[in-house]
Amino acid sequence: MQLLVRVLAICVLCVEASDHARAASVLQRAEKAVSELEIRCKSAKALAGNKTTIAEFEAQLQSAVAQIESSLQKRRAQLTDRLHVTQKKARAAAHHANSVNGLANITAALDEADVALAALRNASNDLHALEREQRYQVSKALQVVRKNATGLAQRFARRAEHIADMTVDSLYNMGDAIEDKADRLTDQRTDFASCALDALEEVDNQVHDRAEKIEQHGSESLQRDADNRQDLEMHLQREVQRAVTRRAALEAVALASLPIQDSGAYFGALALTAFTAAACTAFIMMRSRPASSSLNSPLLPQ
Repeated sequence: MQLLVRVLAICVLCVEASDHARAASVLQRAEKAVSELEIRCKSAKALAGNKTTIAEFEAQLQSAVAQIESSLQKRRAQLTDRLHVTQKKARAAAHHANSVNGLANITAALDEADVALAALRNASNDLHALEREQRYQVSKALQVVRKNATGLAQRFARRAEHIADMTVDSLYNMGDAIEDKADRLTDQRTDFASCALDALEEVDNQVHDRAEKIEQHGSESLQRDADNRQDLEMHLQREVQRAVTRRAALEAVALASLPIQDSGAYFGALALTAFTAAACTAFIMMRSRPASSSLNSPLLPQ
């Protein structure tokens, strides 16, 4: 009987020793996980306070934009040259349509102006498409720089936080004796995680703000170019519209000079002439109305 009691006592001691050993092991892992989170905190704070590194991130943003612009430089030069040629031809055609006399001459000149304006619109649209492509590529490149600046550090910090969460929480299943230590580690875990993620978010915000300013500056420059092109197109279209109105007036005079059998037919001819003039004017205005040249159209995701 005494032997059995001793065996049972030894078993109890073994179980208690095993529980203590397991608790000590889990506690050690939890303390290590929290220490790793502390290292992430210190590293993130050092990064946030390193002005040299922040300046390097900003330089990378500028370099990314310069590379995009350089890669598109040849295509932009070709499209710009083509645009200037079509602008010159359209300007000459519009002037010619307003300088010639005679119904037949004006009609022929307007046909030439219509072809010239169509070529101008095509050249402008092609350049507009290149500018939209440039904006998309710039936005994408800036996002890559921003992600590389803090993305990896943020991922490591969140992973360290996750491991600390699991190991510290498991301490609460090991009895009251270790609960105080678990509470202390929980507080540290929360503080270190907030420290690391807040510091990295501070860096990310700085890089984001700089990237946004760079992108906005480039977009505004492209928009000014697009607005200037549109203003010129509208000016030339108004000139062509004047020639259309002049032709309509000549047609009205020609109709009015025809022999009229009776007053009803006479007024009918005048009404037809007025309707024709108005229809021509409305038609040219509709055709000449430019599409919006805003560069913010969602061709591709931003």
